[in-house]
Amino acid sequence: MALGVVVSLAVVGAVVLEAVSPLAVGLIPFVAIPALWAALGISRTAYAITSQRIAIRTGVLGVSVTTVGLERVQNTAVSQHPLGTLIGYGTVTIETASGTELTFRNVDAPNAVHERIDRRRDRRASSDVPGSREDWLAVREEVRGWRRALERRG
Repeated sequence: MALGVVVSLAVVGAVVLEAVSPLAVGLIPFVAIPALWAALGISRTAYAITSQRIAIRTGVLGVSVTTVGLERVQNTAVSQHPLGTLIGYGTVTIETASGTELTFRNVDAPNAVHERIDRRRDRRASSDVPGSREDWLAVREEVRGWRRALERRG
């Protein structure tokens, strides 16, 4: 089976070399290597949105991680080209309090990503008070009990 594939590739290679000028064959690495490098860069990029922060991890040979806390996010924006709108991808730009921008490039469903960031940011902003609603209702009832006890004494 493998021998058949190798022979087929050799035949196709010979036909291509006969049909294409040596100059064109020599230019293939100059086109293929940058394209391969770009594809590797895209495949090695990861985006994360947690309950605390947003992170972007990039790199092929080395790794770079950029993070920002959700409390630092001031604005988010979505941009899509016509083709991206048709097939559902786009770019989400995140502006931070320090003036820097994080960019989620070519993500699927960019509007959903945008909404997720906004929801997490809003949830984080509203959860600055510790404890749940039930905890605070219990505290209120306890304080009211103290008040009633003090009013009976007085």
